[in-house]
Amino acid sequence: MLVSKNQFDQIKQLYESGERICDISQKLNIAYTDVNYRVQLIKQNKTNQHFTPDKNDFFEKLDTEEKAYWLGFLYADGCICSNNRVSVNLSVLDEQHLQKLAKIFGRKLIKYNSCGFEYTSFQIYNSKIYKDLSNHGLEERKTYSNNVTILEHVPEILIPHFVRGEFDGDGCISKNGRNRITANAKISIVGNPNFLQKLQDIMIKTLNLKKTKIQQKPGFCCELEYGGNKQIEKIYKWMYNGATVWLERKRDKFEELLYTRLDLQEDIKYSDRQNPPYKGSYKKSKDYFQSRIGNHHIKYCDTDLEAAYFHDLEQVRQRGETAKRFMNFPSKYNDFVQWLLEGY
Repeated sequence: MLVSKNQFDQIKQLYESGERICDISQKLNIAYTDVNYRVQLIKQNKTNQHFTPDKNDFFEKLDTEEKAYWLGFLYADGCICSNNRVSVNLSVLDEQHLQKLAKIFGRKLIKYNSCGFEYTSFQIYNSKIYKDLSNHGLEERKTYSNNVTILEHVPEILIPHFVRGEFDGDGCISKNGRNRITANAKISIVGNPNFLQKLQDIMIKTLNLKKTKIQQKPGFCCELEYGGNKQIEKIYKWMYNGATVWLERKRDKFEELLYTRLDLQEDIKYSDRQNPPYKGSYKKSKDYFQSRIGNHHIKYCDTDLEAAYFHDLEQVRQRGETAKRFMNFPSKYNDFVQWLLEGY
C-alpha cells in the first residue's frame, strides 16, 4: 500500500514513542506488513525512501484535465478489483505512455511475457484510490455492467478529456479506403453498448454530429464509428483542445490521416501548382478524371487535382530524379519519393 508523508510521520512518531507495530497498524488502519516495512526503513535511517508522493486522493475530485483523461483511460483499459487493486496492462510499445500514469503515483512498471507477447503493467493496491474510482462509476467487470453512470460524474467542461482517454484505450483512427491521398479518416470506439449510446448523445448534442448506428461486435462489446473528414475534424478539435496528455501514436495517426486530405483539398502548400488542365489528367466524364502515363498506368479519380497527384507519383516511379521536368508539383518531389519508399 502507498503511504503518504503524513502517514509515515505518524508511524515514526508512534514507533519512537514505544508503540508496537501491531498497535500502530490498528490505530492508523494500515496493514501490518506496510507498517513493519516502514519501521525497518526508520531503523536503517532511510527516511528519504519511506513514502511515495501524497497522491492517494488524486481521483477524489475530478477537477483537472489530467484526472479526467486518466479516468477515461482506466475506464477503457483498466481494471479494479475488490482487493483494492487498480491495474492497466499495455503492450511494451506503449510503455512510455503508461509511465506517465505510474509517475503520478510513484510506481514502477512491471514487465511480463506471456506466450511470446510482451506487455507492461501498472499496478497499485490502495483502498482510497479504489474507493474514489468506484464512486465515479468505475466498476469491476465494467464491460458487462448495465450501470454506466461514469459520464455523469465528469464535469461537462472535462468530458472531452475523458473521451480522449477512452479513445486512447479503446479507440481507433484509420483511413476509409485504400487511396492514401483521397481516403477519408474514420474513428471508432468499442465498449459497453449503453455507455456508447450515452457518449453518442453527448457528441451529437455538443458537436452537431449525425446519428449513426452502434454496431454489435462479437461478444458483448459494440462499436461506435464516425467517418468523413468534416465530422472527424470536429471530434479531433473537441478532444485535443487544451490537452496536455495523450497517446502519441494515436494523435500522430489522427493528424496524418486528417490533414493529408485537408491539405490536398485546400491546396495551400504548393506554390508551384500549375493551373488546370494538369499534366496527365484527362476528363473522362462529368463524374471522374483519369490519370495516365502511357497505356499501362491508369487511375480513376474524383478531381483533376487528384489525377495530377497520381500522374506525378508515376513520374517519380518511372523516371526518378528526371521526373521534376514532367511533374505538376516539382517542389513535392521529395514527398513523393518518401511515399514510394513507404510502399505506396
